Amino acid sequence: MLPEKDGYEILKEISDNKIDVKIVVLTAYADVKSAIDSARLGASDFISKPYDLDELLITIRKVLQRDD
Repeated sequence: MLPEKDGYEILKEISDNKIDVKIVVLTAYADVKSAIDSARLGASDFISKPYDLDELLITIRKVLQRDD
């Protein structure tokens, strides 16, 4: 949990301000709706907790290699 805002609020602010950044959402609340909402708000990928460190690193590498 983030102290002042949740991740979706931050994603929305990034999207609203058209900030060019790649985002991997890491969440304990994984479901299809959350993944879809994250993608709509500009997330590049989505990983649920608990996560495997190798999976996280692979996901980050994939996201960084994309030409979004």
